Amino acid sequence: MDEQLLLNIVRLRYRDTPSFLEISSISTSFDFNASLGAEAQLRQGAGNILNLRPSIGRTERPTITYLPMRGESFARNLLAPVGLESLVYLSQSGWSAERILRVCVQRMNGVLNAPTASGPTPDREPEWQEYRELARLLRRLQQADAVFILPPSAEQKERGARGLLAFTPAGADSEEGRRFKAMLGLRADGVEFPLFPGLVAPDADTIAVSTRSLLSVLFFLSHGIDLPEQALDSGAVTQTLGRTGTPFDWQQTVMEDLFRIRSSPTEPKDHTIRTRYRGHWFYLAEQDLDSKSTFLMTDLLLAIQSGDRAALAPILTLPVSR
Repeated sequence: MDEQLLLNIVRLRYRDTPSFLEISSISTSFDFNASLGAEAQLRQGAGNILNLRPSIGRTERPTITYLPMRGESFARNLLAPVGLESLVYLSQSGWSAERILRVCVQRMNGVLNAPTASGPTPDREPEWQEYRELARLLRRLQQADAVFILPPSAEQKERGARGLLAFTPAGADSEEGRRFKAMLGLRADGVEFPLFPGLVAPDADTIAVSTRSLLSVLFFLSHGIDLPEQALDSGAVTQTLGRTGTPFDWQQTVMEDLFRIRSSPTEPKDHTIRTRYRGHWFYLAEQDLDSKSTFLMTDLLLAIQSGDRAALAPILTLPVSR
């Protein structure tokens, strides 16, 4: 279903309605055929010869049925903010803290991560520079094993915390650690900071985190598309303008080293995933590891947020007759 996810990201950039499908049933039917052929040879001066040619064949016809994902439960999962618990799971699974924060979070203690990019493409450049520095600081601290994103303690969880940002003593006192805490308005000598969902932190010992919804994550990633010139010229998509009034380059700013969908009028050869839409091919390049990682993480996030689904066992159908 990777092509479906890629296609939906492209659709959202054009402000077209996404479509989500799930497998409803898998069935396989088999046809068994048996036949017997005979050939007689009449030879003068010799006995008659009868050749028999038996044959057995089998044909397999798999059928997969897809149904559109709709209903109140699906809409709620798509529009609800991503749970902080999911971010903790991703971090503890080895995912980059910078990648998690840039994709899934739009605000931390008032520091903005392009919140206007969480929906249809904005007309004006979003606020993103300070948050980008914040995410990079956290990545460097994570690489040095100086900070960890952990589940909250039982006491912290009772108070509403959904995660915990824990520094090592050396990390808390490092240049990156001090800068990170200063940017978020945290207590300078603090080591552990509970993570709460919300917009404003009540004190200097906590971090308020506003996450994107699943739909907002897809909208955000849609700004990483290299759009065909004709899409911009025809007005089929919104052209974002920077602070100077010139076209804003998403790839060199908000999406740099994070996510990029390339486009081509001809079928691409160097791709890992591709889809065709509005007469153009859109794809992830095989060597673009950052984009592939972000795409994979988004796929995992969709699985986490969508909840458990019952496994579908193949249905074996044996036809009685043809």
